[in-house]
Amino acid sequence: MDITNRQARQELLNWARNIKDLLQQRGDNAGAQTIAQALKQYQEAPFLLPVLGTAKRGKSTLVNALLGRQDDTLAPVGEIQTSSVITRIAWAEKEQVTVYFREGKGSLVIPPEEIRAYVTEKENPRNQKQVEVVEVTGPFPGHDQELILVDTPGAASALAHHDDFLLHLLPLADAVIYLVTADDPLNAAEEQLLQQVQKEYISKIFFAVNMVDAVRPSELAQGLAQNQKILAKLGLADCRIYQISALRAMQGDPPGSGLEPLLADLRALLAQQKGALKAQRLQASVTACAQRAEQTLALEVLGSKQTSQQLQADIGRATTYRANLPATIELAEQKFSHVWRRALDELEIGLRHARDETQRATSTRIQKAKHNELEKLVQDLPVFLANTMETELKEPARRFETTARDACEALRITGPAFDIRSVAPEQSVDRPEWEKWKPMVGPGATVATSMVIAKVASVAAASSSWFSLAGWLSAPLWWVLAGPVSWSLGAVGLLMLPYAWQKTKAREKTQIDNAAREQINQIFDRFRTERLPALREMERNIIAEFRIQTQQQALEMEAALNRAAQHQADPHRCAQAEKFLQDLRLALRARPVVSSGLAAVTPN
Repeated sequence: MDITNRQARQELLNWARNIKDLLQQRGDNAGAQTIAQALKQYQEAPFLLPVLGTAKRGKSTLVNALLGRQDDTLAPVGEIQTSSVITRIAWAEKEQVTVYFREGKGSLVIPPEEIRAYVTEKENPRNQKQVEVVEVTGPFPGHDQELILVDTPGAASALAHHDDFLLHLLPLADAVIYLVTADDPLNAAEEQLLQQVQKEYISKIFFAVNMVDAVRPSELAQGLAQNQKILAKLGLADCRIYQISALRAMQGDPPGSGLEPLLADLRALLAQQKGALKAQRLQASVTACAQRAEQTLALEVLGSKQTSQQLQADIGRATTYRANLPATIELAEQKFSHVWRRALDELEIGLRHARDETQRATSTRIQKAKHNELEKLVQDLPVFLANTMETELKEPARRFETTARDACEALRITGPAFDIRSVAPEQSVDRPEWEKWKPMVGPGATVATSMVIAKVASVAAASSSWFSLAGWLSAPLWWVLAGPVSWSLGAVGLLMLPYAWQKTKAREKTQIDNAAREQINQIFDRFRTERLPALREMERNIIAEFRIQTQQQALEMEAALNRAAQHQADPHRCAQAEKFLQDLRLALRARPVVSSGLAAVTPN
């Protein structure tokens, strides 16, 4: 079926609703609710296009350029400040800026020139004003009336609440603009962010390299090659790389900015593919829910077709397996804890070294300054300090990232697995049922996607109705780890540095050096007192969730086998289960084919 008109679009909706109803009949309320949310987003939500990337990549500058503006009133930019909250920008006949606050605390309409007070880390540090989102509307030239452009905080920043925002946002996005800079290709945290984009069934990624005019051609070529290599590894080899200078576009030089190819492809997307992308997203979400239900049901049906003796033996092994789980996984947990704690100890040593090197480099910079240069030194020192910390923290952060990620993977791999040997797939089915179920049985198999619950617990009080929690459980564990420690520290330094130095008006090198050391110590103390304890607590949360997942999967497997035993004693129930499995498979096979023609009209 080709999705090219309203009738075909209605068939897509009917297909999704049919699977939702089947799951409800089966008692899979969680799966049915997920599909209901996907249907609501498809039918009601506008096309959401966030600009993603880590801090200091030029996201806000690009947003201003896309809006055709040569000022940063609506999307503030700065040397070391970063966006603190999400800004949504939509077309409307009247220009208006509305600030929405968390926990139902209402909203406030403000003049555009006051946006900076709510969205920047400088004037709203760590989102102390509890802003949920800032919504900007206006008659922006060429802006699609069904598009919401989103300016986002830097991902994987030193400020963990930035990642909280993004985790809520991604399940709502239909396409993304992903921004890196010419002088710094994709790093490990950005690679994880791209993987998260893929996990949310976002198929359209506009990958742009910014600041291409700030590096030599040879450096640009090396960076492009590295980015292409990483994109290919992620299955994005065909992803076009746009080479741009957002600043030149914002300064009124569109031809020299290289932005036109990106703008042309964005216009084509909105005109021709917008509806198809939303349909593909709906289809992928529905299919995933149906296939999860199919896995469990297939084991149940196949088990009921074994002899009673074989099935009872399987149930006995499953019961014994579940009872012995705590002792079985204890060694894996001990190994994980040992590696994790050692990595944290090394990270703490690395933080002390980074602090000392930052102080040494800053003192050297101060001592080398001439007396008549002190005033300018005071002005430049915050940026110098942020860049120095960024450099010094990069290596200890990378080492911890690598070790922690490997430890989680080892926990997943070494977790016990249980094989029901007597349950074999039938040759007549589309796919081997046991192969589909088996990854779910290994208790470590879903650890990497379930550990984000630990993060949910820590920010649950801050969540609100504007963001959907759907999709949190599919976030990778490393997404959680990327927030507490990173090297995008400009915003942290900005919390106190500029004000401290402006107030002291110090002109003597000793006073400046003492002020610098005080601020450096305060910043690194925050890492020691806030980030490190959070990572130590995360170790306990990971192990707790590992235990929960292993027990839950063992219970689900045992329950499916017990239902199979009941079916053996009740031919009617067995026939019902088999009929339901057949209906679910037929529904999956009837999945519509989505084409770009879906964009001809809106999804409603």
